[in-house]
Amino acid sequence: MRGRGLYNHRVISFPTLKRLRALTCVAFTLLTSVGAVHAQVLKFAAIPEESSAAAQARFAPLLRYLETRGMSGVFIATPDMPSFIDAVVSKRVDFVWINAFTFVQARARMNGDLTCVAHRREDAHFTASFITRDASITSLSGLAEKSLMFGPRTSTTGHLMPRHFLKTEAPGTLEKLRAIRHGASHEAVIDHVRRSAADVGVINTAVLARLKEDGKLADDAVRVIHTTPPFQEYCFALPGDRDPALFTTVQNALTGLDPRRPDHRDILRSVRASRIVAGSDDNYAPLEEIARELGLVK
Repeated sequence: MRGRGLYNHRVISFPTLKRLRALTCVAFTLLTSVGAVHAQVLKFAAIPEESSAAAQARFAPLLRYLETRGMSGVFIATPDMPSFIDAVVSKRVDFVWINAFTFVQARARMNGDLTCVAHRREDAHFTASFITRDASITSLSGLAEKSLMFGPRTSTTGHLMPRHFLKTEAPGTLEKLRAIRHGASHEAVIDHVRRSAADVGVINTAVLARLKEDGKLADDAVRVIHTTPPFQEYCFALPGDRDPALFTTVQNALTGLDPRRPDHRDILRSVRASRIVAGSDDNYAPLEEIARELGLVK
């Protein structure tokens, strides 16, 4: 009996070992599946207003933050506007940073299947300024028989929204202008006004202020005769056919960035935002209306 006591342990049979291995595999598979559910992969693209490397660096903190909220962000480089629009319209990306006109344009091509999920607080407060050197022009009502230079035809701040407000705030003025032209940039518009090659020009108000702050434009070089009401610009958007739960998760993550938290403040600073708020497609209705009227959106 003493000899048996030296080996008083249970021997595990081969069938039992097989069952344990099977259970271990099942448990590992379940854990892996749960991890995959929580790590929702988001293919992200940003409108190419800077190099792909610069855009990737700019949005890297935001994508890392989304990982803490159960989403794995993957930056998709789109080197030019056609490739960006194609990626959005073909739904090869799940999540985009996009400007107002491109949002309206892509949304029309997608039959409305693109949704604004959120935007920076600043994006609801863009304005445009009408500038001149002509002392006889003091308001929009004084533009009859004058020449007006907008920015590029598809520019939200340089053309489309200022044109919308010119129609609504000074009805009939567009028809009374002697000439309407378009400059290639805000700087080109300013140059034409400074040289009196255009009686009045339209420029993004923030750009005008920055040029003065940087000493590139003297305070008395041009005079502002009118500033538009605020309008909507950039936003974060998702295709409308994505899981509604994903829309809610992304929106909650973005609007949950708290500027009072140092780590969140750094993320907001990287996307040049004081705060991110919930968005609405309705904010882009005036822009869509004027773009369709001009044949820029079908």
